[in-house]
This record gives sequence, structure tokens and C-alpha cells, in this order.
Amino acid sequence: MYISLYGRDTEPLSPSRLSAKYLQLTEIGETLGELRDADFLRPDGTSDYTVKYLEKGERDYDFGLGWELVSAGTVLLYRPGEIQSARLRKPDDSNEFVVRFSGTAVPAIWTSLGFDNRQRLMIGAATDVVTLFREIIAEIVGNRLGAEQMVNAKLLLLLSLISRRAGCPGTTFAPESSSVIGSMWDKALEPSLQRIHERCREKITVDSLAQACHMSKYYFAHRFREVIGMTPHTYVTKVRISKACRLLTETNEFIEDIAAEVGMPVYQSFCTAFRKEIGCSPLGYRRERAKKRDRPLKEPNSELTFSDLLS
Repeated sequence: MYISLYGRDTEPLSPSRLSAKYLQLTEIGETLGELRDADFLRPDGTSDYTVKYLEKGERDYDFGLGWELVSAGTVLLYRPGEIQSARLRKPDDSNEFVVRFSGTAVPAIWTSLGFDNRQRLMIGAATDVVTLFREIIAEIVGNRLGAEQMVNAKLLLLLSLISRRAGCPGTTFAPESSSVIGSMWDKALEPSLQRIHERCREKITVDSLAQACHMSKYYFAHRFREVIGMTPHTYVTKVRISKACRLLTETNEFIEDIAAEVGMPVYQSFCTAFRKEIGCSPLGYRRERAKKRDRPLKEPNSELTFSDLLS
């Protein structure tokens, strides 16, 4: 059973899944324990961040280098655009929890919890993690006053608990100091984020972003890094490369044209930035995604939408 807060979204990379809020849960679910012979493939991943916890059983996962057997007690981490591929062939019971989320604060939260450059974590049997997954589902189904705030609080607790159990080297902060949690409600930065996502083809400067937020250049740069966890320049580059990845996968445009379309008209600079962010050349990325897309796709679960539960 899965609960999707955006209904039956047939396009996993749909812009509707991106949230301008500081944090937004987009989907959560628990697979059926009796699931058998199931294949699941999203060669281009999703627009949001994904965390999976294999509570029991074993499954094969493909992280881009072939199938690997993953055992119970493992947490899988996926950033936007990363391949998500799994298959179940074992006769024994298997159960997996999945949560997907988006938001302006998520990149900084992800980094602060020590999830960067990690795809698998071992936390073992974790009843407290399972309990939090089910409590979040219950909050959504109940839809009581303050449900959204409660869901976000429990989601942050869930991610923090996973990080602690796995021993991730996250960022320690004091309540009185600047931190992700203390700064994520800063809506003053939203005009700059909107401009970056909607007009990335244009020339974007720190001055123009600061003016959109009615801040001085230096205060804006400091505040942006404090809240988002990176400089405005780095964030703009990540957005542009992310859009380039989608165009490389979904279109046959020349790479030079794609570079110009995402606001990086100097081809060599685009290739250098792409390789630094993704780990391969734009052409290599296109070829690899074409191979993944040729695999057969079979969804393992039926989906229950939020509106279905309330009807």
C-alpha cells in the first residue's frame, strides 16, 4: 500500500512533485509482505529524495553497476535523478518501507545528516524506525488539525534516527546557532529559489537574486548559504545540471544545445561542471540512461492515493 499526496502521478519526474515549501512529504508506503517475482525500475529516478528501509527478507538492487543482493536492515538513499531499480525473486516474506520528499531545505538536511555520497546504510532491525513510518502514514490518513506539521516533524525524526543508527558523520549544531532546522522556515529566500528554477536559462547573478529578495548582496549570500547549505552559485549549477540530465534522457537534442538551454552556453565549462556533479560526461550519461530505459518495467505495487483513503 502506498499513499501519494499528488495522486496517481504517472510521470516520476513531474515538476508537480517539487515543492517550494521548506519540506514536503510526497509519497510514503509499505510493500505487501506476500509480494513475489516483482520488478521495479525507474531508470531516471524521481524529482524528489527517496529513503527505503528493507525491514525483512532480501532483494536485488541495481545501483548502476549490475545487480547486488541487499539484506534486511538496510537503508537505501536516493537523490533526485538517481536510478531506482529492484527485483524480488525470493519465496520468503519481504517487507520494505519507502518515503519520498521534496522542499527547499532538503539538500541542507540531507547533508547535515551525513547522507551525501552514501547510498546504503546498515541499521539492522529497527522497530523504532518501523513505528515512525507507520505513525506518519496514520497522521496522513487521520488528516487531523496540524497533520502537515506533525508529518514534517516525524519525517525529520525518522531521518535523524536513521542517521544516528547508521553512525553517519552528520553536522552537530547548537540550538542557539545557525542550523538547518532553525532556518528552514525562512520564506524570504523563496523569490530567489523561484527565479533559479524558472529562469535558469538566463544569466543569474547574486545581485539579481538578492534584489528579488529585497536584501543586500552580502546579507543574501550569507543567509542563502546558512539556510540552503551551499552558495547561490553552487545551487544554480546543481539546478542547471539536473535539468540537463532530464533533457539528455528525454530528448535527442545536441548536447551543445542542451548546455545553452540550461544557461551554460560555454560547452567546455558545461562538460566540466557536469562531470564534477554527476561523475561522467554528458554523452556517457545519455548512453547509460538509454541502456537502463531498455529494461522491462513492471510496477510491484498497487497505489492507494490520499483521496482514496478519505473517500
